[in-house]
Amino acid sequence: VSAATELLGGTCDPTLVAACASLSDARASPSASSFSAVLRGDAVTALLQRQHQAPLEAEPRLWEDSTWLVNGEGELSFCESTANFDFGVCGDVVLMDCSSDDEEGILTGIFEGGGGYGEFSLSMSADGRRFSGGLGDDDGSELEWTGFRRQGARGEAPPRRVAWLHEALLGRGRCRLKAGDAAEALEDARAATALCCRAASGWLLAADAAEASGDEEAARAARDEYEWLAWSE
Repeated sequence: VSAATELLGGTCDPTLVAACASLSDARASPSASSFSAVLRGDAVTALLQRQHQAPLEAEPRLWEDSTWLVNGEGELSFCESTANFDFGVCGDVVLMDCSSDDEEGILTGIFEGGGGYGEFSLSMSADGRRFSGGLGDDDGSELEWTGFRRQGARGEAPPRRVAWLHEALLGRGRCRLKAGDAAEALEDARAATALCCRAASGWLLAADAAEASGDEEAARAARDEYEWLAWSE
């Protein structure tokens, strides 16, 4: 309460005290209505209208000195410069004689290993988090590769001053989702991710609620964000 009060100008608002007391009740007996009691009042509304975490910046679209999880299991590591003939290694597959277009995020060259030899082409996403592409063997076959940048978890816990609000939004959203109110659960999830965009739990609720709503595109985007924030080595 003190941290939230300071954020709102230093004047203690009794509705904040009541909201925190309501959260204790909601934890003891969780329901959509009990969590809604936490989210009432002008002071709470003022906090919900602010963004309390800065969005993550995009990763640099550089292949050099990066490590990737390939097809959900193998590790692909690149050395510090494409000037190295053997630029990338993934198990017994070596990516050689590579050329990169950093502006477009494209890497091309030849590969050897894994029982094959031929050319490859990989394309990095605009945010630098993923790549897709394939290895084209001389025999005409092609192996699809998808990669996920391995950099450790990027997520952060909600700031203490609004962590209780984030908890209430997620609590109400989960109760709504359980009751079959997917659209309202999605509203709570979006409010939670707007409040604290680096907290992975809000994106997980968004993915589950969007999926329950039948919005596969929104579910996939939210799950991608969740995985990026929550995934660790």
